[in-house]
Amino acid sequence: MCLASFPQELVDNIISHADVPTLFACSLVNRSWLYPSQRRLFRCLYLKIEPKGRHLSRVLELLRVAPHIAAYFRRLLVLDETQQGRKSESLHAMRLFVDVLHRLVNLREVEVAYAETGGGLFRSSRMSFGTSSRCPP
Repeated sequence: MCLASFPQELVDNIISHADVPTLFACSLVNRSWLYPSQRRLFRCLYLKIEPKGRHLSRVLELLRVAPHIAAYFRRLLVLDETQQGRKSESLHAMRLFVDVLHRLVNLREVEVAYAETGGGLFRSSRMSFGTSSRCPP
């Protein structure tokens, strides 16, 4: 049986039980496997907002090169480390964060963790916009 003739329900069922390495492999099988694999791979985004914004710049570049991926993200986990840098660097990082956030049009949940001044202790806040979805481990 040719993979192109697999019923889409069967493809979706296989992908729904796949781990991350298998999802990467499934995304390379053919077009009918690509969308469901990417939808599962990219449902959760972990962002680290550090003072110079290097991580955010890489994420923003990915979203510029492959803008369709932004629509897959349902959950955003943010680690804010901007209190550890200079104000000008932190402002640049926050501008990048806002740019990334504007592209994530289907978010349902945002969780932000940040270190208390002086380091060590982390605080966390969560906001949901509808049904939450678990991120893969």
